[in-house]
Amino acid sequence: MDKDADLTICIPAFNNNKSLERALNSIKNQTISKKLDVLISDDCSPNIINKKILNKFNKYFKSLKLIRQHINLGVLSNGAWLFKNVKTEFYTFLQHDDVIHDVNFYERALNYFHQNKKLVCYFGNSVVLNNASNKVSNFSKFMKETVPMYSLDNPNIVGLRDDNSINGDDLILNLTNEKIEFNTSWSAIIFKKDASLVCGGFGGGYTLSKGEASLLNVYREEEHFALLYFLCCIGECQLENKPSVIRIIEPTSFSRSPTHPGILMTQDSYIFAMYKLASEIEQSFDTEKAERIIKLIFKHISQYALKFENSR
Repeated sequence: MDKDADLTICIPAFNNNKSLERALNSIKNQTISKKLDVLISDDCSPNIINKKILNKFNKYFKSLKLIRQHINLGVLSNGAWLFKNVKTEFYTFLQHDDVIHDVNFYERALNYFHQNKKLVCYFGNSVVLNNASNKVSNFSKFMKETVPMYSLDNPNIVGLRDDNSINGDDLILNLTNEKIEFNTSWSAIIFKKDASLVCGGFGGGYTLSKGEASLLNVYREEEHFALLYFLCCIGECQLENKPSVIRIIEPTSFSRSPTHPGILMTQDSYIFAMYKLASEIEQSFDTEKAERIIKLIFKHISQYALKFENSR
């Protein structure tokens, strides 16, 4: 473990220099910026990430490293590579299109971890900005005027305690409840590394292998919050009332691309990925909490229909 740093900011980057620079600008003034390891993995971008742009950020952090992959790993595999290189007790994935708006976000999250040793995840709150149709210059105003991705005032949220912590199985119950708005950005979630290792690490055996995905003809490079489901079998999570993160959807965002490889596959990878996850949880944990989460997974994916290829 890196004793001088508290948190690793993992940034899976691809192509967009401007949004990456914006993301780094958003975290350089964090109250614990000097205790942050920033690790950027350029996933063999056709437009190579400009190191000169990044050099000006070195002074703000405990460390800042940019690694360029020699081949395109894919979204999930790039995240797994970043996780394997985390040397701190806690880590998070900052999507390079996103912005951390609250300068106390990382320090506040880590304080909750130190206060509650049962926490395995800080499930921060976010707002969504579609930058294709809504150019915003004043992020503070936008945050105040925009509905967050979840609201703790929602009476239908189950299991919420007075300190805004929640049991893992109750978090999954809310996450899979399609009758309420309960979601967040990847950039708003902070994980405990040791707990993640118990689950095999980010992108571990709970995900579809390349062979399985090829056999099923599905796109495997989506994580689907699967690690979160796994972690919720062994611990608690912390929610936050006011959003700290802006999830920015750019015109160039991979998930919105009409040529996204997932669209071209015969089946919905989410269904198969969740079945694999449920199987891994069943083999790893023999607890009532795990059993409840497995049932929630099966109930949730039963609402999804398989998509069949029409190649003619």
